[in-house]
Amino acid sequence: MNCSMAKYLQLIFILPFLCLTAKAQERSFTLQEALCLVPETHGYRQSVKDSLINDLRHKIFKGGIKPDIKLTMKLPEYEKSISLVSQYDGSYKYRSRTYATSSLSIEASQLIPLTGGTLKYSIGLNRLDNLTNDDNTHAYYLNLGRLSYCQNLFAFNAYKWAKRQDHQQQIVEEISNRQEREKARYEMVDAFFDLLIQQQSKEVNKRNLMLSRYVYEKSKALLCDRRISEPDYLDAEIEYMRDSIYNNETDINAAKTRLGILLRLPPEESPHVIFVDSLKTFYHLGFNTSVILSRCLKYGYDENYNLKEIQQNIEIKKAKAEISPLVKLDLGGGYNSQFDSFGHALDDRLASRNISLSISIPLYNGGTSKNRYRISQIQMQKLNEQREYDKSVAAVDIVKDLSNINVVIESINNYRERLNLLTMQMENVKLRMNYGRINMEQYIRLKSQYSQSYMTYLTLIKSYYIYIYKYRYLALFDIESNEELYMDDSHPVH
Repeated sequence: MNCSMAKYLQLIFILPFLCLTAKAQERSFTLQEALCLVPETHGYRQSVKDSLINDLRHKIFKGGIKPDIKLTMKLPEYEKSISLVSQYDGSYKYRSRTYATSSLSIEASQLIPLTGGTLKYSIGLNRLDNLTNDDNTHAYYLNLGRLSYCQNLFAFNAYKWAKRQDHQQQIVEEISNRQEREKARYEMVDAFFDLLIQQQSKEVNKRNLMLSRYVYEKSKALLCDRRISEPDYLDAEIEYMRDSIYNNETDINAAKTRLGILLRLPPEESPHVIFVDSLKTFYHLGFNTSVILSRCLKYGYDENYNLKEIQQNIEIKKAKAEISPLVKLDLGGGYNSQFDSFGHALDDRLASRNISLSISIPLYNGGTSKNRYRISQIQMQKLNEQREYDKSVAAVDIVKDLSNINVVIESINNYRERLNLLTMQMENVKLRMNYGRINMEQYIRLKSQYSQSYMTYLTLIKSYYIYIYKYRYLALFDIESNEELYMDDSHPVH
């Protein structure tokens, strides 16, 4: 009984570790299948949410030019205190007073986009209850309606500049959002080919190991028959041992983990990629380099710098306003009345009007405002210089990439032919081995050349796709199909 219980407990402790070490089920993906899952990736989903947030922000800005209407209601506010009260003879005395006040008002304000001024309209009713005496009297004050307009004259229209900023911000956000979605595809392609290269590296080593074992066993038999020299036999043994110790499982697992995260696979699934290179024909690409360069610079630099320029212009105008005279015009008019009962609400009606023109002239503040204005001007100069510098540096790398794409295509086709020739040569070596003739120097050289050439070939194919998806991201242009993914009028091609 004790022995059975011990085995049972041992099984309980071991079983979880067996589950953890169980091999995850492999799920195969072609490149197109992986790309179809890009909308489910973290980066793509974040870009969708960013787009929604940006749309709401612009709706908030547009709501700023719509009327702002407020209803304010104050319930009776009770107060009992000693305060200074004016007497009929003009003197003042401290009196104990008890009263309650309440009010109800509606106020509407409207920004005038053309001028940047503000138009306001208000209507309201106030009630005062005098609770000091036993008779508890009350009085009303009625604002029948008051219309007023406030405007800073000869000042910059803040709304117009804010509108320009909002419009340019929309352009930048639209471009950025599309680039982020293409960047998600770029990352998927990069992770896909990283895993493919590691998988194929393992397969190449398996083939090399099988071949090395065959050569080693063949050499052992030939050495016994004295048909091969001992140095050649030792070379065969060394090659077999070298191929036996190769292991890239760590790199494969890292590549699988990265791709699995992008594909949002559950922990029990592991990605396995499939790419049949023989089905892909690599043709010379006929894109226009100047067009791609222009799009990269426009979407990557110009539109962003246009936004920064507008923001800096706003800062310049604010700084200039601090050192310039400010002329403010305030116009208003309406009707109000006071009464004790609503039956006499309009008996004591009074038309009220006001007009004021004020001028504020800055005289001296230690040169602070002038220095702020000068700083903002210098910052604008820096911004323009930085724009040209960044574009010129980026243009060098872009032109280099675009010039290199067709070189990569040519190299892919050359390596494909080279691999075919190396395969034929290796078959000839195997054939001679079957007849007992082993040239170890030639065998080692061919095996090494084939392995290196095949991995270089796969790396070049990865470079080809990386270039394609890199410029889908940077230029919003497919250089493989020669199609625009985004046009300046903000209408997508697909």
